[in-house]
Amino acid sequence: MGLRVSKIVIHNVLGVEEFEVSPGRFTRIAGPNASGKTSILEAIKSIWTGNTHDASLLRRGAKKGEICLLLNDGVEIIKEIFADKSVLSVKVPKLGKISRAPSYVKDLVSSASLNPVEFLTAKPERQKELFLRAMPLHITREQLEAAVGFPLTIPTDGHAFDVLAAAEKMFYDDRTEVNRTLKQKQAAVQQLATSLPKAPPEGDWPAQVKQCQRQVKALEEESWGRKQQAERQASEEMIVLNRNMEAQIAELRRGTQEQMHELERTLADGIQSIRQVAGEMAGEKQDALKVTLNAIEEQVAPQHQEWIQKAEHARTMADQYIASESARTLLAQYEADGKALAEEAQGLTQGLLGLRTLRASLTANLPIPGVTVGEQELEVDGIPMSRVEASRKVTLAVELAMLGAGELPLIIVDGIEALDHHTLDLFKATISKYEAQVLAARVEDPDPTRPETLTLTVEREG
Repeated sequence: MGLRVSKIVIHNVLGVEEFEVSPGRFTRIAGPNASGKTSILEAIKSIWTGNTHDASLLRRGAKKGEICLLLNDGVEIIKEIFADKSVLSVKVPKLGKISRAPSYVKDLVSSASLNPVEFLTAKPERQKELFLRAMPLHITREQLEAAVGFPLTIPTDGHAFDVLAAAEKMFYDDRTEVNRTLKQKQAAVQQLATSLPKAPPEGDWPAQVKQCQRQVKALEEESWGRKQQAERQASEEMIVLNRNMEAQIAELRRGTQEQMHELERTLADGIQSIRQVAGEMAGEKQDALKVTLNAIEEQVAPQHQEWIQKAEHARTMADQYIASESARTLLAQYEADGKALAEEAQGLTQGLLGLRTLRASLTANLPIPGVTVGEQELEVDGIPMSRVEASRKVTLAVELAMLGAGELPLIIVDGIEALDHHTLDLFKATISKYEAQVLAARVEDPDPTRPETLTLTVEREG
């Protein structure tokens, strides 16, 4: 027979003043609510926490509490609880108290040991959580990054399946966002391609606009120059005409000075006549100038209008060219963005496949064959846990409890009354196959006519 507990003694812990039991293979502590059952179990489990202090464990009014486990090899494990500290000690036959008592106890028992009844009565999601807690698995950042193919920033210090779940959620969320953006880009590409401006015929339209503008400017300058020349020529002829007129008047005045008075009228008439003739000649010159200017305008106008139209056409073509090029550049950018997003989505999909492969490898190496961790619940031999038959569930619960039992396989069960008679019998039959002890608490309604039912009762089997 392996290592087992020969005696349990508890003084002044929680609701227990004095308690002592020599547990067998299956020991049931029964009693009504608030009779101390849970206090006994919590007192024993506090040993697993070593020197960790919890002042609430000390019974009210007591100065010292104590839990003692005597093992069948003579080792004595004692935890003393004071108001300000807790002390764990281990006495070994022939050696006495040893140092590093918490490490010694940790090697014997596990604080992760599973309560099989809690597992059997839990909902599927809770069963999955208890299962993972009963077998702590870890993965390194290197394993995770090797699975997905690129660096990740998520923490890897939790349970392996929790880390994988967090990574998968991140990948799903990222892929959903990438696919959403990709659809938007694809819709924008389709819309842009449909409304893409028609490109003008081949040609350097901006250069043609400039050429037309230069031609128009040259025609305007030529027209202005010719007009200026005509106006200068007309001005010079007017000057000559005025000069000749004044000379004739002066000559007339000189010739008729002596006959001024007699010829005053003749002079005035002559002046008037000359001025009239000069005015008529000046009018003729102005009319001739207008005709010349109009002729120049008529000569230049068709070419001027033609080049203006050519310039407008070239400008329209240039604007279409610029709009077409801008739209094509934007379309190319959208297409490049879409390609990058598609590649990113593919990378995330590959990462998810890598995570699933890593999960499958971890599941394949679980210490309990046939059990896998599904997204919602455990699966046993491919069957969801909620549909697995009772005997297989009980076997799995016991196997999980034994995984965390350590060298001292003491299984603590609270709430065993939750099991029906058939399931309880299955549990006892299954646990009997292991070198384990079960300490189980059961709530029993008291019988007022029987005083013994008002207190705790202990039943030993094996």
